[in-house]
Formats: sequence, structure tokens, C-alpha cells
Amino acid sequence: MQTTVTKRVARIEAHLTPKIVRGLEDAAVEIARCAAALDLPDVSNGPAVMASERSQASFNVRELTHLLDGGERGTQRKHAAYELVRNEPVFIDPGYYDRSRDE
Repeated sequence: MQTTVTKRVARIEAHLTPKIVRGLEDAAVEIARCAAALDLPDVSNGPAVMASERSQASFNVRELTHLLDGGERGTQRKHAAYELVRNEPVFIDPGYYDRSRDE
């Protein structure tokens, strides 16, 4: 036997669920419409798109990078930190912390 609270919750869910689903469907349609209107490029091949966009820039991309990183030294430090993290065994091997002491 359902309690009064359970019945109320069931009625609220029955009332709201179609509205929520309809709202999500409407939002998805609106997002698709806006995306189509923007005429965005195909980004399934991201690195190639980025290289193409960078080659068409009206400014020196490397100089902008240095400016944003606080100079050429800042860019070098950022790349060194990236390489350090990229080569760290903890980040390369997801099972690193699950190993025994002997492993």
C-alpha cells in the first residue's frame, strides 16, 4: 500500500516529467538551430583545423604566445612544465598507485 507521500511524489513526477522532457527536446532543437546559423567548421579533425586557422592569422602566433606567457622565457617554462607532467609515470600509467611495493 502506497503512503500519501509516495502517492504525491508519483503525481508530481507524472505531472513534471513530460514538461521536463519537452523542455529538453525544445532546448536541443534550439541549440541545433543556433549551431546551424553559426555555420561552424567541421572540427572532427581538430589539429588540422587549428593548424589551418593559425596559418591564416594576420599576426605572428608565436609572438602572441610569448606575450600571453609573459615573454619567451615564460613560454619555455610552460613547455618544460608540460613535458615534465607528460613524462611523469603517475600520469602515463593509470595503475601506478595500484601497484605493490615490489612492482
